[in-house]
Amino acid sequence: MDKRILLCIDAHFSPATQSMVQAVGELVQHTDATFSFLLLHSIPVTQITVGQIGYYTEQQVILTPSTEQKKQGEAALRKARTALQQYNIMPERIENIVRIGAIADEIVQVARERHVQLIAVGSRGTAFRNQIRRLFIGSISRRILQMAPCPVMIATAPQSLQGKELISWYEDTLRGYLKEHRQTLTILSPQQVAQQFLPSDKKTPRRQEIDAATKALDRLANAGLLYRRNVEGEIHYLND
Repeated sequence: MDKRILLCIDAHFSPATQSMVQAVGELVQHTDATFSFLLLHSIPVTQITVGQIGYYTEQQVILTPSTEQKKQGEAALRKARTALQQYNIMPERIENIVRIGAIADEIVQVARERHVQLIAVGSRGTAFRNQIRRLFIGSISRRILQMAPCPVMIATAPQSLQGKELISWYEDTLRGYLKEHRQTLTILSPQQVAQQFLPSDKKTPRRQEIDAATKALDRLANAGLLYRRNVEGEIHYLND
């Protein structure tokens, strides 16, 4: 019987979540067991208090998640799926799940419903502002630890990617993307790659991200996974 791992994916596919996915991928690479992976994104509920004119009563109203929230969550799940496949995990062993509700509660509920053996979650770390935040509104990871029906693995965010690490990030992410889209003609430019696969701790691609994406594309071209072509005076990379 497959062992199930539940990976909790936040809306921005944050550095902590990226670190968690990497840790899980490296963990399963060194075992002989067979795993199934549940990628869960939970959209938190928003409640507002509505008062009625002429009455002393108030009513709590739960707002329906916006289209933007849903799109953001789906995009984060796609990124997590691509990152996980870099560790030779077959797509049919990965399931995306979207839930609506209190994040920690939904995570624990899915873990119980699907009888998972491990919950993996990212943590924002121990920086002073994060400690203050937890003091006032609590910690999702702490609540999961308190309620979880199985072991919990917590990964913290790495430092910002620079230099060779940034090149490797683009190269590894591109390998996963190309593997998932190997039946589709893909045409890539360094600017497009720098933006599309931008690490989530960065807001916009700058010169160092574009340079790193270019070097990653060149590495894949030298490995025979892509082909360089001059398209209207600009170098593009094709998978066919």
